[in-house]
Amino acid sequence: MQRPTHIPSEIPPESKKKNILFLISSIGGGGAERVACRLVSEFVKNNNVYLMYFQEKENTYYISPKVNLISFSKIHQEYINKGCYIKNMKLLRIIEIEKIRRKYNINITISFLHQPNILNVTAGGCELKICSERNDPEGKGIDYFNEMTSSYEKADKVVFQTNYSKNKYSFQIKNKSVIIPNPICVTCLADRISKKKIVGVGRLVPQKNHELLIKAFAIFHKIHNEYILAVYGIESLLNELEFLVKEFGLNNYIFLKVFLMKFMKNKR
Repeated sequence: MQRPTHIPSEIPPESKKKNILFLISSIGGGGAERVACRLVSEFVKNNNVYLMYFQEKENTYYISPKVNLISFSKIHQEYINKGCYIKNMKLLRIIEIEKIRRKYNINITISFLHQPNILNVTAGGCELKICSERNDPEGKGIDYFNEMTSSYEKADKVVFQTNYSKNKYSFQIKNKSVIIPNPICVTCLADRISKKKIVGVGRLVPQKNHELLIKAFAIFHKIHNEYILAVYGIESLLNELEFLVKEFGLNNYIFLKVFLMKFMKNKR
């Protein structure tokens, strides 16, 4: 396993610090949210970091108290309290991002997911705009792909998780992109005695393809019937997947468990 890049412990002079703005849909449960929260907590050790999020959800992951959190929902509520009702929410978000960039002299903006990526490249200001692709472009449909293509053409840099996703786009986009796999932080050791248990964590949605996981486990089970599979996720396709498990006759070997925010907070 490749070791993580060393991060210097010395704090740079104030003049060398960067002002970095992160844009994310929310700071609640989710893979992109987990990565964003981890990155801001690391970057803030040597920089001034601002995290703007657009949906109010219970915070699932640790965020350093040094990070400046900016809630768009609270900003929007302030407009309502003043008697201002905004119909064009996208325009309001762009205006507020531009205000933040001017107020804090933002050097770099890093965005995750569909709408934040669009807002990042559409809003004015900022020296460097970095977009992060977190999905299979084809799996999200042609409209998504076209919107992301347009956004990534305007971005200064694009981060992909895999070559598979990167190669879906044009040479122009690939030429200014980089592959960065998901960061994994393991804070505990595996039990010395194997529990013969396989665990999967992810939203129960078509994109995560738990159907394939269940079918693969059904084949695996024929050879290794001492193992069980436990899948944790928000209940979207729960009924469909439960039916599939029953179809394979694996009710005693595959367990679908609803994702709990409290569970994630306890495991920080």
